[in-house]
Amino acid sequence: MNRVIAPTVRVVWQEREDAVALERPNAVLFFLLIHVPVALLMHHMSNLATLHAIATLIVGLAWAASKRKTMQDVACVGAYVMGAEVLWRMTGAKIFWEYGKYATAAVFLVALLSRKRTNKPALAFIYFLLLLPSAVFTITSLPLNWARMEISFNLSGPFLLMVCSWFFANLELTREDIHRLWRTALGPIVGIASIALYSTLTASEIHFTDESNFVTSGGFGPNQVASALGLGALFSLLYILTEEKHRHLKAIMFALMLFLASQSALTFSRGGLWIA
Repeated sequence: MNRVIAPTVRVVWQEREDAVALERPNAVLFFLLIHVPVALLMHHMSNLATLHAIATLIVGLAWAASKRKTMQDVACVGAYVMGAEVLWRMTGAKIFWEYGKYATAAVFLVALLSRKRTNKPALAFIYFLLLLPSAVFTITSLPLNWARMEISFNLSGPFLLMVCSWFFANLELTREDIHRLWRTALGPIVGIASIALYSTLTASEIHFTDESNFVTSGGFGPNQVASALGLGALFSLLYILTEEKHRHLKAIMFALMLFLASQSALTFSRGGLWIA
């Protein structure tokens, strides 16, 4: 079986005998479209956005601890949280700023420890350990509460990178697994685009200047919204380029790519399309 070996993840581009059957186009379309009303409701009800964020973590932890769920299933939780983080912020979910990073790390760590996965990439751990001395200087030079916030903000990303390296070093992915990860992340990203479109269509007036536009970004930071939409457009494009069996799925992803790229451009934040 041909494999493409990366430092932290093995990708198997041929189907395993026990691979999950390809998702039906109707099921994929339903999963994507259901996030439109859900996101709009979250936009008007911040408590629902908070419930969505908490429920995602609870389900993720349950999957991580369950023997009935595979590591590939758990990986999809991380993909969903990644896609939903901007959605939670723009809908006013009452969660702390680094929630997405720590939620993903918690889910992946529970999965690793409960399954006793021992393949630990040394470079990932060395990378994070070399950053820890900076925390000592932060604690000694700043008030404790301020130091805690600075450490959490600056080290949560590297900490998650280390955990993800450990997690994916113990994971083998087929092409369909990769497609499933992309589809899972695209769900909440469609929600982000829906809020941005709704904000644009319902605005009494829109003034376009030489700066990013908050109205066409759904009232949230244009840089963050554009980046999430650009990432979604990239996932859609990659799906189109690697899907070989379902033309209907390719058509759905092509339409989605155009939608997400257009919404990213309308934010007038260059970052989204440049990132894509």
